[in-house]
Amino acid sequence: MQQFPNLDALVFRSPASVRFPPKSEWFRALLKRLIGRMNEFQFDPSDVLYESLCASMTSDSEDGQHECFFRIFPNLFDSDLSKASYILLKQRVQHISNGTTGLSCWGASFVLANFLTNSPHSVAFSNVSHALELGAGCGLVGISFAASNASAKVTLSDAHPAVLRQLRENVALNFDCSRSSQSLVSVERLDWTDFERRTLPKDAELIIAADVIFDPSLFPPFAQLLRLLLCAESVPGGVVALICCTVRDKSTVDHFLRIIENHNISVRAQYNCYFRNGIYGDQIAFRLPQRFVLKFFFPSGYF
Repeated sequence: MQQFPNLDALVFRSPASVRFPPKSEWFRALLKRLIGRMNEFQFDPSDVLYESLCASMTSDSEDGQHECFFRIFPNLFDSDLSKASYILLKQRVQHISNGTTGLSCWGASFVLANFLTNSPHSVAFSNVSHALELGAGCGLVGISFAASNASAKVTLSDAHPAVLRQLRENVALNFDCSRSSQSLVSVERLDWTDFERRTLPKDAELIIAADVIFDPSLFPPFAQLLRLLLCAESVPGGVVALICCTVRDKSTVDHFLRIIENHNISVRAQYNCYFRNGIYGDQIAFRLPQRFVLKFFFPSGYF
């Protein structure tokens, strides 16, 4: 810090953090940790850090007034640091608001986004021409995939009107409307319980979904939709679905898999991801250790 005296001001008072304020609770935790670590190594924290900490404490009451905040992920899912890109997402303070969970980011979306764009497996998806995200929520998975695969068409779908509005905002935050890439990323309404087969995308090679396995009443319609998408005849190479869920209750996941099997859909690959000590990839902090599972789905008889 002595070699970079303005670094703390650059980070904590940057135009980006002022324009897109983070959640004060998270910001305060980060500042406390940083100040504590600096004291450990006998560095004197700057006035900027203490002033920012005080401001975050007084803004607690404001968090109740402001329904939304922003999360910035600099190069989070891209190992090529030369691109100097970041993903910016708007989300609600409350995990459940407006009667939906889709206005907040959930753990499985981080895992799936990383798997698709910055893991040894990501090369398998680099030539996908059209990806469809089901239950996109804030859009982290689809937006990160679109940012890493500039030539791919990406459709983000959800059903709740408030979620669709926020999705469109997040797409606009991350893609220049004047560039052709904007036209490749679209937001569409897709209600699993009320859709017409003729309106479904017919050329999606990759179906992606994160944290959609939690409500058993939605399993049958979701399985029916997934079956139709997987059996699209207009995709010569076949369609693959990749679903990531947080294992909160194993019996719920097992029930989902039974429903899937009843719709003649097979699990062809599975990856279990465990995160200990509240840290994932040294960049994302979770409050509690969590377990995630990634599953590849194909229609039975695909091979």
